[in-house]
Amino acid sequence: MTSYSEVADELVAEIAAANIPGISKADQVPDVALALSRRPQDQSLTGAGRDVVQNIRRRVYDALNVLRAMNIIAKHKNKEIHWVSLPETSSQQEECKMLESERAQLQRSIEQKKLLLRELFRQVRHEQARATVRMRERERETEREH
Repeated sequence: MTSYSEVADELVAEIAAANIPGISKADQVPDVALALSRRPQDQSLTGAGRDVVQNIRRRVYDALNVLRAMNIIAKHKNKEIHWVSLPETSSQQEECKMLESERAQLQRSIEQKKLLLRELFRQVRHEQARATVRMRERERETEREH
């Protein structure tokens, strides 16, 4: 689990470390790289640097709030966030329901086959017992004849 602030800090640091294509060093606001690597409350930031950091953090919070509204992440009372799940499309939900139904049907089929197999084993044991009895009777008859 992590907090909104930690996510914002990591993204700001990544942006600070990245070379943004199309923006020359001369076009960048002075101290932006330094500003991006620090929190907006840091007193050493210049006005422009602080604004850059605050804007990025605001956009991060906006994005996290969208993820929260979509029930992809959840925020707890202690301001920590955690992953919930990706949203499912209706076709995925239908497919999931179909697969669950198929699974339940297969489970029922397996249970029926287990019962049938138990019954067949019972019948085999019964026939084996009867065959053993008949075999002993024949052995006794054979002994009497000799």
